[in-house]
Amino acid sequence: MTCRSLTFLCGIALSLLLCFSCIEEDRMGYPTFITVPAAGGEFTYFGNNALWGLNISDGKNGETNGNPKDNIIQTQYKWLEVKSFISQKPHIIITCEPNDSGKKRTLKIHADCGTKYTKIYVTQEGK
Repeated sequence: MTCRSLTFLCGIALSLLLCFSCIEEDRMGYPTFITVPAAGGEFTYFGNNALWGLNISDGKNGETNGNPKDNIIQTQYKWLEVKSFISQKPHIIITCEPNDSGKKRTLKIHADCGTKYTKIYVTQEGK
């Protein structure tokens, strides 16, 4: 490997390091852990920042990403739907389907706002 190639690769590695080091975890006023009843329902949580990016995953089998429409970011995966309202007082609405399985279940919401992000774990009780 030539000196020029090595310098180029080091430059790319340094750029990636600097890029990803600027993103910081910050709850932004939202809870980290949410537990909802087996009956499901709709739950509202207020924060300090509007969440511009939403992603729901179960850590195993895929995920879904939210897309903006009419100043609302909305996404749904399995039994959980999340809406982030970006033109009003910052808040999210979480809607859960009923859980008749008898077992607890958990999904993770990864949400971001510019250079900040937060993780919200939603656990639903089982009947």
